[in-house]
Amino acid sequence: MGFANIAIDGTPQPAGRGSRELDEHVRSLTTAMTAAIKYQSEGQRAQGDLHEAIAPAVLKAMAKIPRHLFIPHQYGGDVGTAYSALRVGQIGEAETMSAPFTHAVMVSAARVEPTSRVLEIGAGSGSQTAVLATLASQGRVTGLEINASLAEHARRTLDALGFVQYVEIHTVGDGYDGFAQDAPYDVIIVSAATDHGPQPLVDQLAAGGRLVIPLGLPKMQAIWVFTKRADGALAGQLVIDNMGFVPLVGRGQAVWEQLKAQVSFRNINGI
Repeated sequence: MGFANIAIDGTPQPAGRGSRELDEHVRSLTTAMTAAIKYQSEGQRAQGDLHEAIAPAVLKAMAKIPRHLFIPHQYGGDVGTAYSALRVGQIGEAETMSAPFTHAVMVSAARVEPTSRVLEIGAGSGSQTAVLATLASQGRVTGLEINASLAEHARRTLDALGFVQYVEIHTVGDGYDGFAQDAPYDVIIVSAATDHGPQPLVDQLAAGGRLVIPLGLPKMQAIWVFTKRADGALAGQLVIDNMGFVPLVGRGQAVWEQLKAQVSFRNINGI
């Protein structure tokens, strides 16, 4: 289903007189967005801040996704907001949508293959889920989201865009525990930060699988990618430093709560 058949609130609509203009407008926005991501990544690579290149396949996948549809209509505002370099500051109950650059960095580090089985912790309204599902076109994506209304919006939008056959969104209270029912996973991507890698996620990762997760303190984190070796040990690599994420709610937030009085949280790089 193309952009022209989807309304701003994510519901299917018949193609009308103005639908082609919207389609062209969205395509111009996605083109500008991916060009900006490439420019920013090249700059950060040159400075030594970004240690994993942005994969062309990821940019191609992102260019296919009508990102604005994943903003609940009551927070939608201008369509172009979804494609700007900054995060979307409100998508419901104090939750946000990460900047396109952040999605590109994390998904590139995950190295999703067409047959990958993917677990996404913190699916939000589903925008990154759609990118993962586009790449894992013959695999499976399981998304976990604590906010029930956002999870429902993600389901509706992903279904309307044709991802219903290979994407599931579950509402869970604590992403720390992952989703053992569909394990093992080739990729686990965590869109919220903690100070350590949750052991349940490590256990649910297949041999050779990759765990992408922001680690650090409330003030600032770094995105790391860990590869699980055949013996079960993890080999870690820094992807990018100086990032800012919301905390992983539940057990992953315990240390953060203790540090709140000492370290103020602030967003870095428009996350």
